[in-house]
Amino acid sequence: MKVRATVRGVIVSAAMLSTFWISGGGIADEKIGHRPERADPQYVQEEKALRALGAAYVKAFNAGDARAVSSFWMPQGDFIGAAGALLRGREAIAKDYATFFADNPGVQLEIEPEQIRFPVIGVAIEDGVARLRSASAEPLSTCRYAVTHVKKNGKWLMASVRELPHEAASNYERLRELEWLIGTWTARNGNISVEQTCEWAASKNFMVRKYAVKEAKAILRKGMQIIGWDPTGGGIRSWFFAGDGGFGQEKWTRDGKSWTLEVDGVERAGAEIQAVNIITRVNNNTWTWQSVHRTIDGVSLPDTAAVTLTRVIAKK
Repeated sequence: MKVRATVRGVIVSAAMLSTFWISGGGIADEKIGHRPERADPQYVQEEKALRALGAAYVKAFNAGDARAVSSFWMPQGDFIGAAGALLRGREAIAKDYATFFADNPGVQLEIEPEQIRFPVIGVAIEDGVARLRSASAEPLSTCRYAVTHVKKNGKWLMASVRELPHEAASNYERLRELEWLIGTWTARNGNISVEQTCEWAASKNFMVRKYAVKEAKAILRKGMQIIGWDPTGGGIRSWFFAGDGGFGQEKWTRDGKSWTLEVDGVERAGAEIQAVNIITRVNNNTWTWQSVHRTIDGVSLPDTAAVTLTRVIAKK
């Protein structure tokens, strides 16, 4: 599926098993950004109208209706994407979106308006963050947006829209693409089972995963993993701690629906361990894990089999 580098439609109104010992071969969404400034009382209703218009725009975008999307602009309104390309007028915008929706079927938009200001009567300026997700809910891109709205004949329309580079406002925002891991997971192979929980910690700056491998009711191994953002390396990194005293770290790299974790650690007795662990999201309730290229003190070990984990759904 072809996906453009910038976020389309920001123009709106308004793991893991990777910590298992390499020698063992084991098997709600918080809003981010700035709070909107308190609106002048005389503009409270106008702000509500613009936010409702934004929701309508997102609905049209998520339906893949290019003509409906373009109708939110003034007839000669313009749009400049993050890459600098200019579209001027509803027809040009509708044509561009028709192509985009054809290339990216099922793409979904979500927006977070951060501030709406009214410099003069009949003009509003909106700033916020927009995100695109694929039809399977995979994050595609994020950017900031700035919209100038003009009220004409009693109706708000977009006169000018700009996409801007986006700098994450929090570690939570950087880790958000792993949020699907939050919850309780399980896997089973005969008498061997894996139980895992993953939850947010430290004001959503980190994710903490705890796991246990059991045979019947006896615990074979257990441990924990802390996932966070590494500002020095500019990527996601995790640190793991095994129940028997071993520890290490992992560098995360995304490849489509999969994540590759480069493992570098040490066993309790001092042996150095390396591996490449691969986790792949199948859907919101299923993912797989496999460890390959494993070594202990430079001695190669066979790859593990892929293991499938499923979400434990709480009974109502």
